Amino acid sequence: NGEIPYGAVGFVQSIVPTLRSKGYQVGFVLYRRDESAVSPSLQKGSYLDTDAIELTFNFSMHNQRICDVFSRGITMLGRHARVGTGLSCIYHQSGVTLPWSPPGWACIVTHHAPFVREVVRTLGEELARQAFEDTGNKLEALSRVQCAGLTWLRDHERARCLEFSPLQRELLVQFGVPANQCYVIDPPVFQQSYVTGSDISLSATS
Repeated sequence: NGEIPYGAVGFVQSIVPTLRSKGYQVGFVLYRRDESAVSPSLQKGSYLDTDAIELTFNFSMHNQRICDVFSRGITMLGRHARVGTGLSCIYHQSGVTLPWSPPGWACIVTHHAPFVREVVRTLGEELARQAFEDTGNKLEALSRVQCAGLTWLRDHERARCLEFSPLQRELLVQFGVPANQCYVIDPPVFQQSYVTGSDISLSATS
């Protein structure tokens, strides 16, 4: 919902004009989970008056098939970007989508949602299922894809995490993500205050 001015959506709304003011092309990949779909698909559209594609998928699909379709969508959106020059970057609003990143693109991620393992550790499994409104195997599925995102981060040293809280950064470091990949940025995005380093170096993922 593009009308919500706070939280994750508000953060994205602040990113768009800031990037445009710096001369960057902006595009969106929107996601729609459809448990009846048998294969991932793309549909062109727009979001916040910006070019967008919608990726339809579900977690029962083969991961490589999702990766291929996601990569095709990124190519469609970034057809005018200069891949490999450091000017092309994919911002992930969740670590869940990180493993779909095509090679040759720099990646940034912000972890908005709580980590399942921490919620279970704090509240216990039964209350965690209530918190996530789990009526099937949602908890296990979400935990699995979150762990896959963390593994991807540990394996791609050029990716960067931009978190809203030092506590979230500390948690990522506890999970094994190198500290030099994790930064804290105070929203809105143009108020830049980093915990580590004075600059965020972005280069293409391998």
